[in-house]
Amino acid sequence: MNTLVIGQRIPLKELTSSMEIGFEVQIHAAGLKHHLMVKQEGSVVPAGTFTHGGMQGKHEIQLDHLSPDARISVVIELPTGLKNLSTGQVVLLAHGKPVAGFQISGRNFTTEKTATLAEIYFKNGWRCGVLCQGYSGLLASVLQAQGGVLAPVQSPVSPSAVSGEKLNLSKLTLEKQGASGTIELSKHSVVHPININLKWSGQGRSSWFGLRTESPDLDLGCMVEMQNGDSLVIQALGGYFGSRTSHPYILLDKDDRSGNSADGENLTIHQPAQMRRMLVYAFIYEGASTFADVNAKVTLTDQFGNEIVIPLNQARSERFCALALIQKEGSNIRITKEERYFQGHRPCDHHYNFGFSWTVGRKD
Repeated sequence: MNTLVIGQRIPLKELTSSMEIGFEVQIHAAGLKHHLMVKQEGSVVPAGTFTHGGMQGKHEIQLDHLSPDARISVVIELPTGLKNLSTGQVVLLAHGKPVAGFQISGRNFTTEKTATLAEIYFKNGWRCGVLCQGYSGLLASVLQAQGGVLAPVQSPVSPSAVSGEKLNLSKLTLEKQGASGTIELSKHSVVHPININLKWSGQGRSSWFGLRTESPDLDLGCMVEMQNGDSLVIQALGGYFGSRTSHPYILLDKDDRSGNSADGENLTIHQPAQMRRMLVYAFIYEGASTFADVNAKVTLTDQFGNEIVIPLNQARSERFCALALIQKEGSNIRITKEERYFQGHRPCDHHYNFGFSWTVGRKD
């Protein structure tokens, strides 16, 4: 991996030929947030936000989906002051692999609370600059210094910039249990849903002769506590799929019994502000012994198309997995990776204290 220094600017082609570029922020401090910002046509849009809880997270972006006037910045924010940072590093990723990095610590700062660490911009080709430019205020100070304002529109990039393709501005991967990301709720009258997708694959159980007997059947579900005090469970087992147009404004789209559906199973939170907290879980109904057999992955997508990905990489023998805890915090929704394994619904409920009564059920 190439070592970069503060103040250095380097053509990306000297580091990688990939257009899938990302940053991994490996800095520890309680309350630290880091943001991936996209500036284009006078607007600065937060393409992804990661709230630091002692873990690390990744931001990724497709450069070939952006026009050359775009500028991508990695910004950190700490209300108690950046001088309280421990020593860490920022790593430049290409197609998910590290290609360069630089060190940073509290010694780089004095009274600053926000800093732009690095940026990607186009000048005779895409380039990377290492800045560590600090600001005394919080995120608004960076926006003002960059000459933009937060864009209130749903799509932060003009249609010509993406040539009709779906824009994937940012992808944040929560690798470790306890890592979390945030999604900002709309400050405008338009309500933007949050989609939770579960995909899996696998060959299923086999007979003594090596013949496949059944495909893995996973079920996506959730335990929800609403702002009005109601609590409910949404899952295919039991037949309650929720509703898009009435309370609880959360809908499970289908029961995929084989993993062969192109889009897996989806829970959509149509009115996130109505929810207090939600535990998203999955369980193996039949066809596999453990989650290690099914390559399951959870992806949350916000109103802009930004993704928070939760890979399941600590599978155990239990067939029930608490995937993520989603909580409303002011004007934000926080998503925390759980990946905790249980013997079933009841012990999971006991751990998270929802207080449901459970009975044994089977699908038709």
